[in-house]
Amino acid sequence: MLRGELEESKVAVETSIMLNPSFAIAQYSRGWVGLQLGENQVCHDRIGFARRLSPFDPLKFAMLGVLGLNLALMGRTDEAIELARQSLRQANAHYLVTAFAAVTHAVSGQVEQAGRYLTRIRQVSPGFDADDFLTVFQFQRHWDRQRVRKAFRDMGKLAA
Repeated sequence: MLRGELEESKVAVETSIMLNPSFAIAQYSRGWVGLQLGENQVCHDRIGFARRLSPFDPLKFAMLGVLGLNLALMGRTDEAIELARQSLRQANAHYLVTAFAAVTHAVSGQVEQAGRYLTRIRQVSPGFDADDFLTVFQFQRHWDRQRVRKAFRDMGKLAA
């Protein structure tokens, strides 16, 4: 998955789920792959299930961040914003979680807050932009990549 081999990852994660349906990280990983493949409902369902399996999971920050961005892309902006904020309050939340929150806020129309998050990200990773985000999170749908790029353009105007 981290090499961008999403279809292969999808098969591997689904095999893992078939062998152990209660493996929360596999459920979450299937949701993450689903987000990048444009399978928004799969992402929502799998991460929701992972959260029920492991409500105090050490990767809770990631589960909330991925799910928040997924909901923003689905147009469910109020829920998306709340999950993005929750993700940032979790232990181990790193600058890429802040990037999820920034894009979630920008896609949801809260560009000023998104700009503040981008400023925070750039303190840790100077010059962080849409290309950096899309290198890590390899969205396959053109529309999703366009929305991420627009989010960075919009919030970049406000970031210090």
